[in-house]
This record gives sequence, C-alpha cells and structure tokens, in this order.
Amino acid sequence: MKLQDATRSAVTAIVYRTKVPFRSRGLCIGSMSDEECMDFSLIVFASGVVFGGACAILATNKNRDPLAWFAIGFFFSFIALIVIAALSPVVKSQSTTGKSSRKTKSTNGFPDNPVDPERPWLG
Repeated sequence: MKLQDATRSAVTAIVYRTKVPFRSRGLCIGSMSDEECMDFSLIVFASGVVFGGACAILATNKNRDPLAWFAIGFFFSFIALIVIAALSPVVKSQSTTGKSSRKTKSTNGFPDNPVDPERPWLG
C-alpha cells in the first residue's frame, strides 16, 4: 500500500508541478496579468476596426477600393487614415460607364454592341 501511495504522490508532483515551457499570450506587454492582456488585445482590435472603417469610408468617397483600405487601416491605424485623407479622388473615365458607348456606331453603319431584347443577359 505504501508503494502505491508513493507512486501516486510522485506522479501527482510531476503532473501538477511542472510548468508549460511556452505559452502564447497574444498582444501582452511585459508582465501583464491575463485580464490586462485580454483588455489590451480588445482595445487593439477595436481601434483597428474603427480606423479600418474610417479608412474604408474615406476610400469609398474618393472612388478607391474600400475593402483594401479597411485592411490597411486595420493594420496601420492612424498612418493609413492620414494617407487616405491626403490622396486625391480617382476620376472615372468615360470608357467605364458602359451604356453611353453602346449608342455609338461604327464606320459601317451597324452598332458596335447590339442589344438583344430577348436575351438581356448577353449584354
């Protein structure tokens, strides 16, 4: 009986008293507690969402890709907001409007892009 108790206590000591060699703590700085670390991570994530959203709104107003600017704003925060605010708006060219170019006729008298009313999915 004493041998089993000694073995059990040795196993318990090994299992419960060993430390994990590496533990990921996310965005923790120095000797933060787990609660402080979670609060800090939440603040960093929330500020990334706010700055990303602001960059996406400015990018939409300036005819730029809002999804790409959201990602840039999420990772680079205030610097990305300054950059998108300083950029000039993109001017859309006439060739991208589409419908105005359908009305033009080529030199032979036929339209370049005829519209078929029975098959509108063809363009």
